[in-house]
Amino acid sequence: MADTHTVAIEIFGMAQCNYLRAVRMAALEKSIAHIHHPVMPHSPEAQTAHPMGLVPGLRHGEVNLGESQAIIAYLDGRYPDTPMGPAGPPAEAAEIAQWSSIVATAVDRIFVRRYMFA
Repeated sequence: MADTHTVAIEIFGMAQCNYLRAVRMAALEKSIAHIHHPVMPHSPEAQTAHPMGLVPGLRHGEVNLGESQAIIAYLDGRYPDTPMGPAGPPAEAAEIAQWSSIVATAVDRIFVRRYMFA
């Protein structure tokens, strides 16, 4: 297994994807150098990182991940100096996770997919 401290972090996804932007913003906030591959969902490149070929995807050595929350959690764990995830009491952390999920499932579907890309 390769030493992931010396292996490039690769992030896959098209620029207009708000979930990709969330991942890239987290990487930038944490000062994590990464390579962005601008690819469409279900492309051969996306298939290498996300188990369903969606975007965003991440490849870091032998680690392949899909889904923005999982990718950000991974980056947060690998680079803990500037935490991005909830670090407070369990109820506070759960409420943050709840609202993140609501934005990802309801707000995105209504505002972004229905109106912006209509």
